[in-house]
Amino acid sequence: NMTEGHYGLAGTESLAQGIPSVAYNHPATLKQLVEMGGHSPFIHADSFRSAAMAAMVHAEEIDDGQRWLCRRWIEEHYNSQRLIARYWDPFFEELLT
Repeated sequence: NMTEGHYGLAGTESLAQGIPSVAYNHPATLKQLVEMGGHSPFIHADSFRSAAMAAMVHAEEIDDGQRWLCRRWIEEHYNSQRLIARYWDPFFEELLT
């Protein structure tokens, strides 16, 4: 997703399937991903040209180890228990204000 600066549902689904994903993520989104899991699991691109180049370069390098890293990042850092534990209270507090 090059227009909104967020990996979106397609990026999340890609990682869940063990498919490395190229995405443009706004600096605030990157910061949040790093806070969640120590690093961004996405291959970063900041333009359509760099996205195309990254996809071509990484397509040849993808192996089972990289696929497992994508899937494991989702399982460890983007699972529902962890997301609820991290975001429920702030979300609920915002609703009450």
